[in-house]
Amino acid sequence: MLCHFEPFSEEFKEEYAQTLIQLEGLNKELFTQFDMAQKFARELAPEIPSLAPSQHIKELRRQCDEDARDIVFDGANDIRNNDSLNLISQLTSLMLQIKAFADGELKHYEDRMLEDTLAEIKSSLHLDNHSTFQNSTEVHISHIKSSLTSLGNFFLFSAQS
Repeated sequence: MLCHFEPFSEEFKEEYAQTLIQLEGLNKELFTQFDMAQKFARELAPEIPSLAPSQHIKELRRQCDEDARDIVFDGANDIRNNDSLNLISQLTSLMLQIKAFADGELKHYEDRMLEDTLAEIKSSLHLDNHSTFQNSTEVHISHIKSSLTSLGNFFLFSAQS
């Protein structure tokens, strides 16, 4: 049993990391299966609007990207490096998306937009920076999403009581 004041062992850290990697792989596989099922359902019943891809998510992502660009580029008079500005803009958009998620503009099952944004940002980085991005950003975003989802479910159940 671990005490709150003792550091985690290297063995525990490795096992934890492996578990996270396995869960990430499982999550990706589940999303793939879900997408295939959704496409099949749209083929069977194209007239049902709830089976169509959500324009709401695309519009929210576009709005967050646009707002982030406005925030970053309007305040960046002294910065000349466009790569840095683009990265800052993408990260700002991610924060705006998380805010939208927290404010209830996204449902817990629509959080794929956050995953897509993270993947897009990561793909724009040099390979040497991927592990830093994973440790400094992706892990924290995952915790935030988990917390928001848990809190959302908590409030859902407490409202019914």
